[in-house]
Amino acid sequence: MRGPIPKRRAYTLLAWVLPGVLAGTLTGCGQQFKATAPDPGHRPTIAHFDTFAGADSVLVVWDAGNYPAFDLDARRPAPPVRSVVLLLSSAGPGSGFSRIVEHVRTGPDSAYVTGLQGGRSYFFQIETYDSLGVRIDRSEALETQTGPPAQLLSTFGTVDRDGGLYYPPVAWARGGESVLYIQGMRSTGPNLFEHDLATGVDRAVTAFPEGPARLLGVAARPDSDEVAFSYSPGEQGGPYTVRVLDLRSGMVRTVTEGPVDADPAWGNGGQLFFTRGTNGPPNIPQIYAINAGAPEAATAVLVNDQYKYGLSLDPTGGRLAYSASAPGDGDILHQSLFALTLATGHVDRLTAADPWNDQAPAWSADGTEIDFVSDRSGHYEAWSLNVAGGSLTQRTRARERGVECRAARPSPDGGRLAVFETTRGSSSGTVRVIRVP
Repeated sequence: MRGPIPKRRAYTLLAWVLPGVLAGTLTGCGQQFKATAPDPGHRPTIAHFDTFAGADSVLVVWDAGNYPAFDLDARRPAPPVRSVVLLLSSAGPGSGFSRIVEHVRTGPDSAYVTGLQGGRSYFFQIETYDSLGVRIDRSEALETQTGPPAQLLSTFGTVDRDGGLYYPPVAWARGGESVLYIQGMRSTGPNLFEHDLATGVDRAVTAFPEGPARLLGVAARPDSDEVAFSYSPGEQGGPYTVRVLDLRSGMVRTVTEGPVDADPAWGNGGQLFFTRGTNGPPNIPQIYAINAGAPEAATAVLVNDQYKYGLSLDPTGGRLAYSASAPGDGDILHQSLFALTLATGHVDRLTAADPWNDQAPAWSADGTEIDFVSDRSGHYEAWSLNVAGGSLTQRTRARERGVECRAARPSPDGGRLAVFETTRGSSSGTVRVIRVP
């Protein structure tokens, strides 16, 4: 390859940010992607790749080259990188890519792509080339969707980031008048809090003692003031049991026996779904159900080799959504969304598999959409899936690099989202309530 690559007529490259401008700001941003190159036997040359969408533009950032850190990789060294090429497609992650710019340099870098259509998905890839114009690596595709920023309504809470990554730490309560969230770190003792959206007042609704403990996941029953969550006294101990809190009386009761019960989700008539793992290997979370009003032995609902997280039942009580790795794949960092039809036991895949990680599904109150979080843009944002048509809508757009949305829960009226937002590298995060675009 020689010289710059012609731009596509429909898009404009507004600015290139020179190396050094972004130096030091990319730490923890983006992801290291598996390369799909002509010769995958060498060490990678793409360290980071991320996208940040605006109303009609996308900022693409990357870090590519030959790095000493990659020397730990057992594969042979990659050829020296001379240039990086940015590709764009509006057709999909596997087709229609056109090269829109070449940077004859390596290291942290970026480009603004403008002139894009608002509310549309765009897909980006980067390629690295040697001095002879031979391609070395190609990243997996990223998907981002242009649109306006979400309207922020309120911010509150300090949530332990560790527990919130796989077990959603927020839930709507009292018909959308308040938001429940897990406050505090596992080393000092977490508790469940309630934020009144009208008054802005926060109050503790549980009173667990100080000291190491885990409080994972929270789910409010839509037809009563009961709230389910998983609790374990001790930082690494157990057992993890599902407990139910009555917001009116403050009484807490234990409804499961463990040893590793988590991810509660309410069904109809007080039925409670949850995942159950084991203290030792393989600790694959299986889905169980129990009547929370009259707890007896839990009934197995779905037992397979998937690592299952983030349960959510549709309003009709017929389909249970969850995130999981592909069958036979134990990599919990590559999850997709699935839906289990309870009457038949049939499982449908709702989103594509690797390379993206889709997590924490939550049905809308009318059953037409599922909100979830995904790293398909290069970092975690909130997205919504139209269940009937399969179309996606990006709900959040990071205001700054390093910010991630790790859980999103739709309000009962469908007009708001309660999201758990954290910064990569931080030990905690906050809850934000936003207006749904």
